Amino acid sequence: MGHYNKRCKQEIPTSYPLVEFSQTGFGQKFRAHPLAIAMANHQFSHLDEWIAQKSMYAQWIIKDLGDCLFLRMPECKNGQPSWYAFVMSFDERAANGVTVDKFVDALHAEGLVEVDLPRSTCPIHDLPLFRSPEKAIPRLYNCQSQNKKEFSNAEKFYQMAIKIPVWAFPEDENVVRAYIKGFKKVIGAVNREPKLLR
Repeated sequence: MGHYNKRCKQEIPTSYPLVEFSQTGFGQKFRAHPLAIAMANHQFSHLDEWIAQKSMYAQWIIKDLGDCLFLRMPECKNGQPSWYAFVMSFDERAANGVTVDKFVDALHAEGLVEVDLPRSTCPIHDLPLFRSPEKAIPRLYNCQSQNKKEFSNAEKFYQMAIKIPVWAFPEDENVVRAYIKGFKKVIGAVNREPKLLR
């Protein structure tokens, strides 16, 4: 399965009959480029050390920011995550009237430019490939789409998700510490002077 995102939106003309499926590309990207395979093969020899380093940084973030009342940290109950990203959830009800967008704007103002609201995509159940599969692959889906289910928890998480990278190298320690410091500063502003951020 492939990850399609902004590039397809840029390259596929809006007049193309199947443009609504540009984010998923029908979900069928089964081949990797040989150069990408060679690079990945080499990088696998470092996988354990990179995951260990990422896990250490993720634990720092959880420890230092985990007592914030309006940020919910990821929980790792089963197994070891690879930490593709560190995704936390923002609770606007506990943020003194500060919205998730204003919170992230304040983090950006502190120079934390890697903080992201991952809204360039959408929850998977809203993708046309899953809403109307008969349009994309009529030979497999010959009837109108099945029931349109609502996924309120997924929608809520999507609207309140904040994503940061999890750095993988020892030399990234200063960056991680700067992000923790910046988050603490903005969290303090939300708690003590929320009017400044509204």
